[in-house]
Amino acid sequence: MSAAARRDVAPEELAPGTRIDARFVIERLIGRGGMGAVYAARDERIGRRVALKVLHLEGRRAGERFRVEAAAASRISSRFVAAVHDYGRDEALDCAFLVMELLEGSPLDAILHAEGRLSPRDAAAIGADIAEALGAAHAAGVIHRDLKPGNVIVLAEGGVKVIDFGIARIVAPDGGAVGATRPDVMVGTPAYISPEMVAGEPLGPAADLYALGVVLFEMVAGRPPFFDPVASALALSHLSEPAPAIADVAPEVEVPAEYALLVSGLLAKDPDERPRSAAEVAAILRGLGGDTRALRLGRALAAADDVATATLTRASERGTRRRRHLLAAIAVACALIALLSVALVGIARAPTEPRAEPARAAPAEPALAPPDPAEPAVREPDAPALVEIAVAVVPEGAQLTLDGAPVTPPLRLPADATEHELLASASGHRPERRVVRGDRDRAVVIRLRPLARRPGLPAKLREW
Repeated sequence: MSAAARRDVAPEELAPGTRIDARFVIERLIGRGGMGAVYAARDERIGRRVALKVLHLEGRRAGERFRVEAAAASRISSRFVAAVHDYGRDEALDCAFLVMELLEGSPLDAILHAEGRLSPRDAAAIGADIAEALGAAHAAGVIHRDLKPGNVIVLAEGGVKVIDFGIARIVAPDGGAVGATRPDVMVGTPAYISPEMVAGEPLGPAADLYALGVVLFEMVAGRPPFFDPVASALALSHLSEPAPAIADVAPEVEVPAEYALLVSGLLAKDPDERPRSAAEVAAILRGLGGDTRALRLGRALAAADDVATATLTRASERGTRRRRHLLAAIAVACALIALLSVALVGIARAPTEPRAEPARAAPAEPALAPPDPAEPAVREPDAPALVEIAVAVVPEGAQLTLDGAPVTPPLRLPADATEHELLASASGHRPERRVVRGDRDRAVVIRLRPLARRPGLPAKLREW
């Protein structure tokens, strides 16, 4: 393998003090991937600290990708999109570079790794900022095409920045498009890819909205709606498998019905069945989550570092250390409890001298008073109050039965722990059952799976 090929596979880290394009001085490494790295640097020409994304690739590929990313980001005017200032190439180091806004915060995927999952309120607040970023991009004729938690930075002071428009598609005024990849090349991340992208169909803003639905699902449920270690199989799930409801994956999480319905709509297979715009999605999420400046993510953001496009592991490492300390404290507490229990058992079993009890007269039997006819009769306990449970079924018009009897939503059940079987059925779909309880459930979302035969693997996906 040539030296250039080895550099493509595992680029060497640039040392602090290295100059790029005789203008940018490397300060430190922020993060790295298989083909390049992101550094905190100083622009000596204007005295500004920036993030420098460096790719070590031969030929025009890196420069073209950076050119598209810079062109895409420059078209977007939004405080929720990271600014890209410039791009270029350093011939001496044989690398292409992108000059970006230096951000202080943590990638959303690192936060999810540390937190496990977020509350619906916090997820809605983050999702609203992402939706506004997408709305600004779509208004500028830019489709991100690779929205995922790793490309969302949650800032330490509050707010969100969407980054990495490296595979964005810029829609030209004549309806054509200019992108960083050929039309016949599959792009995106399989866990967040839209069905139309898998099928090789023309892409529009709805593809980004689908990815946002996956992110909203993952933030609350703790995992994406689909998982498969084989990338092609995972992508095919997005194409043909109905997305599960959040309640099916995380039944212990209380999710507002409006949030669950929004996610279900965003994950519709048909782009025309998704919400009309990112602005519409942002408005719904604002009503559920409020402002990201009020996020309760102190553990993941307490010591956030400067980040740009690389996923940092510091947040997950902090979470791991905390979990280790917590486990150690629990182990010590358990040991102390065990020792105390042994001591108490020993004391209880120790022989003692019997003590003579003084003789005591037996207590007199209490006299029974005759019942007073004026006393009111004992009241039976009140029946439990009724609660309403909202039910949404996709497709519309499905038949519902509760414990075998036909019903129409909303359900009215006693507010107790009694379990009831709710069955939804529709022609051409598999019936779905849910167990509902009046003391637990307030909204149920059921998406019926069609009985149509599973489509074959598209040719593009077989070659991906």
